[in-house]
Amino acid sequence: RSSDLQFSDDAQTEFKLNTYDDKALALGALQNIRYKGGNTKTGRALAFTREKVLTMENGMRRGVPKVLVVVTDGRSQDEVKKSAMAIQQSGFSVFVVGVADVDYNELRNIGSKPSERHVFIVDDFDAFEKIEDNLITFVCETATSTCPLIYLDGYTSPGFRMLEAYNLTEKNFASVQGVAMEPGSFNSFTAYTLHKDAMLSQPTSELHPDGMPPSYTIILLFRLLPETPNEPFAIWQITDKGNRPQVGVVLDGNKKTLSFFNKGVGGDTQTVSFDGEEIKKLFHGSFHKVHIVVSPTYVKAYVDCSELIEKPIKEAGNISTDGTEVLGKLMKGDKKSAPFQLQMFDMVCTVSWTSRDKCCDIPSMRDEAKCPALPHACT
Repeated sequence: RSSDLQFSDDAQTEFKLNTYDDKALALGALQNIRYKGGNTKTGRALAFTREKVLTMENGMRRGVPKVLVVVTDGRSQDEVKKSAMAIQQSGFSVFVVGVADVDYNELRNIGSKPSERHVFIVDDFDAFEKIEDNLITFVCETATSTCPLIYLDGYTSPGFRMLEAYNLTEKNFASVQGVAMEPGSFNSFTAYTLHKDAMLSQPTSELHPDGMPPSYTIILLFRLLPETPNEPFAIWQITDKGNRPQVGVVLDGNKKTLSFFNKGVGGDTQTVSFDGEEIKKLFHGSFHKVHIVVSPTYVKAYVDCSELIEKPIKEAGNISTDGTEVLGKLMKGDKKSAPFQLQMFDMVCTVSWTSRDKCCDIPSMRDEAKCPALPHACT
């Protein structure tokens, strides 16, 4: 799907993401657009794009890589950094092409990182052919990736914002039954209490339409409650249309274990379990951060950014996308889920993310000299 808008003093939408289902019709519409003269208010155009164009009502889809290409032939006459950052933080990979008299630093603020891949400059519009191959290659690589881009802890990385997928945001949580919003690991962080039998679920076809990537890191920041049962439950799992589990993360309060499971290439379930003193902390009622690093040959777990043992696993098979992804489901019993608090749930499509995470959102791990200011904090 594609959309087009042009801007000068203000922005106007030429066609929306859901206007055309046919590529030829969209290309024809592009050919018929008349040039809009005027000034260059790029910041205003970026804000308009995020608020009025890139919306679900206009054809945005979950779980699909999101790409924005900005073409400008002048220096902006308003501030661009704030609007550009807002778009990048919403998960867009932003490419920018500057034509003739442009400010390179301004273009770097608009484009995603690294700038070498996302920022292009040409002398005039006739010179587009000089960058055409690279621009098309980079855009298509991004648009066809199994993992869309997300903005996480100051980095743009391929992955999935799972809380947003379940509508667990300050803006939308009130529409989700069985959920309350409360302070998280710090008062300035938000956590969501999933009450007993909330059974939050979303179609796998919307969250992971192309299945699971071969390598990824699951990031969870959560707290078990006094009323959280000791019996095992999947803090997250994917099931097929017959409600058979395919992949997930399980907490067992009786055994004090954290487990990851998936389906092997042959369809058999393989499970890797972690125990020990660090894992026992998860069951003591405080917020803890867990990273589960999954590759085709091993699974590794971290608790509060401390690495635990690495365990071998066989290559995973393809998952079925005709089922659902569920939060908190008890391993025994239909339509029953455990109560717990969830502050963070992301997936990053790399096995190296843990080297970047300093656990600044965990009080016992926070180093004020190295961590960014807390949200809403005075600086």
